[in-house]
Amino acid sequence: MILRPATSLDCDQYFEWANDPDVRANSFNQEPIPYDAHVRWFYQKLDFKDQLWVLTKSISNTTHFADTGCECECDHIPVGQIRLQQERDHTEIHYSIAKEHRGQGNGRRMIQMALFEIKTWPVVAQVKQSNRASRAIFDKLDFQIIATTSESITYQKMQP
Repeated sequence: MILRPATSLDCDQYFEWANDPDVRANSFNQEPIPYDAHVRWFYQKLDFKDQLWVLTKSISNTTHFADTGCECECDHIPVGQIRLQQERDHTEIHYSIAKEHRGQGNGRRMIQMALFEIKTWPVVAQVKQSNRASRAIFDKLDFQIIATTSESITYQKMQP
């Protein structure tokens, strides 16, 4: 598996993932996202390097290298996305996994990989109380609960 920066070619895939019914249900804003608003948002985020990432995995679960020595992405399929939104004094994590790749440990793997890309610590994630899968991931990755409400849990991880 690799975590690569998102490109303009990922815009429609991000749109599809963002409007997945389960993703909308686990979002604080549950309204479907209109395509034109998504495109404006996506290209604005692309302007900030290192914010949008795509987790991919090899179709054959093997890696081969192109003649240049770089890992070839031609046989990699997108599994999920993660946004590392840098704020002044912390980084927020927002992520989702494609429906067909959920329940396989991909969310945990993606967050673990993304932690190596963090420039501004601590890392913060806000999760709906009802989102048991994300809560379990942040618990397993030793994020600490720093706030709770009836609707959400805020997790934080300090720089290792």
